[in-house]
Order: sequence, then structure tokens, then C-alpha cells
Amino acid sequence: ELVSAVLILPQRQTALVTKQAAELAILSSNRFRMGIGTGWNQVEYEALNESFGTRGKRQEEQVALMRALWQEDSLTFDGKYHTVTKASINPRPSESIPIWFGGGAPALLDRCARMGDGWMPISGPNEATGAALKAMRERREAVGLSWDDFGIQAQAQAGGGSVERWQKHFNRWRDLGATHMALATHNAGARSVDEHLALFESYLKAVSGLQVRPSANQFIGEQAMEINGHNGIFVGGASGMALATAEKFKAGGGNVAILDLPTSDGAAVAERLGGTFHECNVMDYEGAGESIAAAVAALGSVHFCVNTAGGGLAKRTLAKDGPHPLEDFQRVIDLNLIASFNVSRLVSEYMSKNEPNAEGERGCIINTASIAAFEGQIGQVAYSAAKAGIVGMTFVMARDLGSLGIRANCIAPSLFDTGLTSAIPDEFALQLTKDAAFPKRMGKPIHFAIQAISMYENAMMNGGTVRVDAGQRFAPK
Repeated sequence: ELVSAVLILPQRQTALVTKQAAELAILSSNRFRMGIGTGWNQVEYEALNESFGTRGKRQEEQVALMRALWQEDSLTFDGKYHTVTKASINPRPSESIPIWFGGGAPALLDRCARMGDGWMPISGPNEATGAALKAMRERREAVGLSWDDFGIQAQAQAGGGSVERWQKHFNRWRDLGATHMALATHNAGARSVDEHLALFESYLKAVSGLQVRPSANQFIGEQAMEINGHNGIFVGGASGMALATAEKFKAGGGNVAILDLPTSDGAAVAERLGGTFHECNVMDYEGAGESIAAAVAALGSVHFCVNTAGGGLAKRTLAKDGPHPLEDFQRVIDLNLIASFNVSRLVSEYMSKNEPNAEGERGCIINTASIAAFEGQIGQVAYSAAKAGIVGMTFVMARDLGSLGIRANCIAPSLFDTGLTSAIPDEFALQLTKDAAFPKRMGKPIHFAIQAISMYENAMMNGGTVRVDAGQRFAPK
């Protein structure tokens, strides 16, 4: 994410800030989060020729106007401090930009509860902060807003910190329900970019394995599969989408085992993630079983399995050199469909031995299809058949395993920027993605990972295939 923490909004021109924020959101692919405050320094307001006494009321109107400008084609706005007549900004972000309020004054906390997407407290993890959070939650729910997706960004200090102090501070904020943690390095004596980055590295090492919020929603009990302390197997995990998912799982406190070809970077990846590497060729079905068994033995159990291994070839049903070779068709089916089923059937047996959580869950399996399963291009007949088979077996597999508390899902990505596509020139990649709704580019592995982790955590995600494709529909060729 790219975060402002915090922008003193009432000191600035609202329309200009709205446009600047929109540009940041677009350039960062909607990863911009806007932290705003009212400020305390009257001298600054005086120097900027802005009213200090009305800053809170103006901030409230500014937030309403910004959100309207991000959404409306042509806006007429008649407020106490702003007038806009049939105007808009262009381009506009595809999503409304999250606005988090920073500060601790009672009036600001009320505004934050009613209008904000999150809070950036300036206080520490103490009783007063806990009382403020309780009051904000009650205020938010009173106006019909959910607390579940409301964020809390705490801040640690690099200056004067130690591993013990950082961990204690982190855990206290976790107990209060924090979702994000920032680190202030400006007061720690760093004089170069490398020295600032070294402070971040020290802090991350200190809190590695700790989780900010213990579950997806600490207020509704065990309705989410925990990541912290759970174990995942990532087939094809040395690179691309499975690697991104393994990294995100590890960041949440999970333990990982990487399965990939012996020629891959799997050993180095596993070492970096503090996991284990197991050589695996998914088309060696018996050998794959041995690799899975070794991974489970190293982990102790398995709760999550993501399989992205696969591939295809370009061959028409009938080409100038004759009919599609049957052995080529069979190989693509074996690599994608049969191998995915083999991995799924084997890991499900290990998952069935887990102790269920309060929801009755024991594990989650995610296989990888493609949007070619639905609208394959000319020459993709084998690949489309294989991926359609994965889509087709997902719902039935979920039914088969439902009584055991094991969920089965499938992700169907479009063209993604992975090792297989890294050699595609930019101009050709633009042609391949020009029919996407938005954004018109190849997907990134992290986009797959975000969807996979969401599927794992959400007990209601079962038996389905989710397209992660930016609204892409493949043309015939």
C-alpha cells in the first residue's frame, strides 16, 4: 500500500487533493490509502490563510465532496464551505479511495466512526485507547455501519526500541484489534535510505510470526480459518502465483512447504520463508504422493493446499500437418486435470485427520484453472478441456469432502505476469489484454494470492470457481 499518514486536509484545496489522490490510486492500481488529520498548529493555519476554528467542520465536508468527485460524472455540490457546479475529475479511480482519520480528539473520533474506513491513533495501546475504540464501534454501529471492515493502524517507534519492547507493544495492539502496524524511523538516527530500511528489517524480524489481528474478524468468533499456526502446501510454489500465496500465508503466521521441480528455485524459496522444500513432478503421480507425505511429516499436518502446476500447448484440432496428436492432448490432460485431482485426493486424506475448528473446518484445497476453461482461444483445445475439467470437478469435490469439513475451490486467472509469460514483449502483452474491462494489463501473482487467502479464510467459499481476470474475455485468437 501507499499511505499518507497524515495529510492535514483542512489546510489544502479540496478539489486539488481529490485529483492528486485519484492519480495516486490509478498509478498504484488502487493501493493508495489516504490518511487525513485536522492538525493542531494554529500558526500553520494562519500562514496558509485558512480558518483554524472551522477545520473540523470543513474536514467533514471535504470528505463528502472528495468521495462524490471520485464517483460522479458531473457533480453539483452546494455546501457551507464548497461550491461545485457541473464539474468532475478525469480520470477517476475505479474504486473509492479508503479514508482513514488520524488523531484523538473526541470530535474527530466521532467523525472517524461515522465517515472513516479506519483510524490512525496517536495514542498508545492503553485503557483510554480501548475505551475510544469501544465508543467508536458503538457510534459506527448506531449509524448502520459495519465494524468488521474498519481498520486500525497503530505505530511503533524505531528510536529506543528493542525486540522485547517491540513485541510487547505489537501484542498489546493486537489484543486491541489493530489491523495494521506502521514504524516511525525518523527519530532513530538514520541518515540514509539504507539505514532506514535496516530499521524496518530489524523490526520485521522482531515481530515475525506475530499477527496483528488474530482472525479475520475477532468479534464474531471462529468463523474464519486461522492462518496463524496453520500449515500450507504450495505446489508450484517456487515461483509465480503459488509463491505469492505462500508468502502471504507465511506473513499471516502460517508455516509453508514448497513443492516444485528439482530444477526450480524451491530450495532457496523455502529457506527464505522458513519452510521446507520437496522435489515434486506432478506428472509422477506416485512420486507426488511421496512428496506430499514428506511435506506433511515436516509440517506436522496440512490445512491449506494451493496447486498452480500446469501448462499447455498451441495446437488446433485439425492443422495443416494433420489431426491434433492424441498423445499431446493426453499429456496436457495429465499435467493439468489428472495431476490436480491426484494432489487433491491425497492432501484431503491428511486434512481429514485434523482437529476441526469451531466451524467444523479441517482444511481448504484450491486448484487453478484458467479463463480458457470458459472461452478458450483457437489452438487451446487441449488446455481448455483440461482447465474445464478442473472447474467441473470442483463443485463435486466440495460435496464429496463437505462431511469432513474440507472445502474445495478453484481460481480461474486470465493472463498473469509469471515465469511462463515473462518473455512476452510489452507490446504483445498489451494486445493480449486489450479486451479486459480494467485494468488492461496482465495480472500480478499477488492478485491471485489475495483471492486464494480470502478463499481460505472465508468458510462460505466452497465449491466455486472465481475468475480473477479484470473482466477479460479471450478473443478467438
